[in-house]
Amino acid sequence: MILCSGRHMFYGKPAIVKAWSSKFDFQAEVLRTVPLWVKFPNLPLNYWGVDTLSRIGSLLGVSNCADECTTRLMRVSFARVLIEVDITKELPSSVLLESPNGEIIELKAIFEWKPPFCKKCNKAGHDCAAVKSGPPDSEQVQATPAAALGNVNHDDGWRVVGRKNKSIHNVRNSQPIAQSSAFLALNVEDGGFFHQHWRGGLNDPGRVVNVKRLLRNHSIEVIGLLETKVKQGKFKTLQKKFRLSWSWVDNYSYSQKGRIWVRWNSDVINLDVLTVHEQFIHCAVSHRDSTAPILCTFVYGLHSIHDRKALWTGIQTLGLQQDPWICVGDFNSVLCSADRINGNPVSDYEVRDFQGFVDIMEFCEVKSKGPFYSWSDKAHEGPKNCTRIDRGLVNQSWLDIYGHVEAFFLNPALSDHSPVLIELCSAPSSQGRPFRFLNCIAKHDQF
Repeated sequence: MILCSGRHMFYGKPAIVKAWSSKFDFQAEVLRTVPLWVKFPNLPLNYWGVDTLSRIGSLLGVSNCADECTTRLMRVSFARVLIEVDITKELPSSVLLESPNGEIIELKAIFEWKPPFCKKCNKAGHDCAAVKSGPPDSEQVQATPAAALGNVNHDDGWRVVGRKNKSIHNVRNSQPIAQSSAFLALNVEDGGFFHQHWRGGLNDPGRVVNVKRLLRNHSIEVIGLLETKVKQGKFKTLQKKFRLSWSWVDNYSYSQKGRIWVRWNSDVINLDVLTVHEQFIHCAVSHRDSTAPILCTFVYGLHSIHDRKALWTGIQTLGLQQDPWICVGDFNSVLCSADRINGNPVSDYEVRDFQGFVDIMEFCEVKSKGPFYSWSDKAHEGPKNCTRIDRGLVNQSWLDIYGHVEAFFLNPALSDHSPVLIELCSAPSSQGRPFRFLNCIAKHDQF
């Protein structure tokens, strides 16, 4: 039954399941073929047929299946196919196709994960030829005068971060750091979380206008603001720019920078603040016409691995919950190797704490659509460093009630982060999907 239920993936890596045999020998068998997800960006529309995708995949190995978005043409920026490939050979970065008019097309092939294979040991999972550099046991911070160093990138993997009129510290550059603020909201009645980062914070009156516009356009009743860059003394003044019927809570008492604000419309929303922490605010939210609350944890993770340990342990102290629970925000951490491209390679040390936290809390990621990577460095030259550090994690009770809910990652607008919209609407009816017709099909020669 397990063998026939399809491929099993954990954090983007396949679980190899085989039928048991009394003569099976772990030492004798060599793992050669592994199912891997492969993306084909900018695939021409006339190559999106099932048979054509299977033939393209056969250039790399044995095609198994395509994901739902590819099969239903819900996303046309790239096709995603699961292919069994021989990892003992070098994985190609592109394939050559011949168009109907005889033109040769080079199609880029992006492997979401490339498993290491050691030719010396003839085993998968490691590579003796690769340089082994273990991470430090703890994050090291060393103060150095600003005039002596300035902003310099060293070749040894350390980066010097400088600020005006402040001392400079050597900080381990383990991942790209998003220096921006965030917008996060919940509409309990119609149902919707909205997550948007704002460059420069809310000190700019234009940012406040944009927040108010989003509140109005999406009918949002609860909003969380992350990394607003507003000092505590100006907090009350900025509150007056919003409707007076809204109530506020913040974490200035735990963080001098007050990185997390939560505000809600007290006329229609009951919100009970359960826990306030330096890196999250945990609350119970319900509509006044409804008696069933949901638990919501607004998260803004700090930038270093060491500082985020308090985030993981803090949420773990809340314990497993029986009510529907969503933990959403900017975690400032990737969860697996597929969550970053064009940046520093993702190490086990970097994701170990986050993965352990997800396993202990029995969380899973809410279904999502749109761009996979939620943050990029907006590089003008060369490839962009892209990561997935914004996400929503939910428990089993949430899946039982809101299993149909999806997170929509919108295109970045005012920031280098993708807005995330999660609509909590009633379960969809069992009606069929509407017929979809692409106008380009009518121009095909064989139509």
